Amino acid sequence: MLNEKFLKYVKGWYFIYFGFILMLRAIGPYLLLPTRYDTLLFWPAGIAGVVLIIIDAIIAFREKNLKKYDWLLIAFIGAMLVSSLMNLKYGYSENIKLIMWQLIFFFMIYQFGKDYSSNFFFKVFTWILSLVWFLANLVSLYWFVIQYGIKIPIKYKYYPVRLGWLGNRLFGVYTDPNFGAVISLIVIIIAIYYLVTYKHLN
Repeated sequence: MLNEKFLKYVKGWYFIYFGFILMLRAIGPYLLLPTRYDTLLFWPAGIAGVVLIIIDAIIAFREKNLKKYDWLLIAFIGAMLVSSLMNLKYGYSENIKLIMWQLIFFFMIYQFGKDYSSNFFFKVFTWILSLVWFLANLVSLYWFVIQYGIKIPIKYKYYPVRLGWLGNRLFGVYTDPNFGAVISLIVIIIAIYYLVTYKHLN
């Protein structure tokens, strides 16, 4: 159906956009920007993600295809809701945001991969991820070679942003060097996969 194709197209570009802004948050210098820029990027993504989840759920209900959703993930969201209601007196805005982002991760990003498996959008995303991480690692290695390191305090964070080579540890351009290292490994695996696939095609 045309509607299904259009929805796949919209969800595909949302998948790429959401992945890209998450990449930005992993880069240390991005945190130095005023918070309004982060808000401008993430709040529309949050609202659009929830709207797409609702539309997808309505279509699944009409087609009697609710089994496609992972019931353990639904139960997890339910537990979060119950916990939030039980602790309502301590605040609710942060809990709402947390639940919203978990909904997007579970029923938009994960579900997109489950529903459509490998497709054009995954290829675009992997190329963007590989390019961004290659450039970030290149800068990080350059800072290591010249032994550059700096701490920059920011108002809304307890810890300063650490960049470069500090305390005998390479932070590079990443907000979390451990996260940067894990994604770097994933990018290497993706590169090997494409090399092997390319050789088989030829």
